[in-house]
Amino acid sequence: YHALWRIGQTFADWPNAGIVENWLATNMQQVLDVQVDRIPIRQYRAWEVEKSEITHQNIVDVSDIAQIVEMQTLLPPSPDGDLTLWLYWKPQKLSPNPLKIYIHLVTIPDTPPLTQDDQFPQQYRVSTIDWDLQTIYRDVYQLPLNGIEAGEYQLYTGFYDPETNQRIPDSSVFLGTISIQ
Repeated sequence: YHALWRIGQTFADWPNAGIVENWLATNMQQVLDVQVDRIPIRQYRAWEVEKSEITHQNIVDVSDIAQIVEMQTLLPPSPDGDLTLWLYWKPQKLSPNPLKIYIHLVTIPDTPPLTQDDQFPQQYRVSTIDWDLQTIYRDVYQLPLNGIEAGEYQLYTGFYDPETNQRIPDSSVFLGTISIQ
């Protein structure tokens, strides 16, 4: 199977409460987290990217640090109003400091984002100072769309140093246009 789904939640007073959740958090990557009628639905995949996940081989250089080899946008947005993106990174070199990745939704380039998700690769599981240059990593980003009007928007990604809040030169990359209904 390509994924495991956990639907619902255990009650805190159950003798085995937390066992499944803890195992999944330790051993798998959560790639989807939505609520439908207040019922939590979560999808998990192995941390290792399967070759079948890379379908387009769209290689986009993000500075000289990494390449994006695949992007999947889960449209329409989730029932709770988040836009979920999966980016597949192929590192090109190590960085001297741990870098964060940002995803920005904007109307016009180089303007403040309407919504964003900033995080370290794989939510601290991997660092740009020692990530394996032969591995493709899947990162999951959630962009809250509450208050975002219907329309056409642009997605950008890049790297920055969280210590200085300075973007890495030439790392801002246009990912595509998204239509929000």
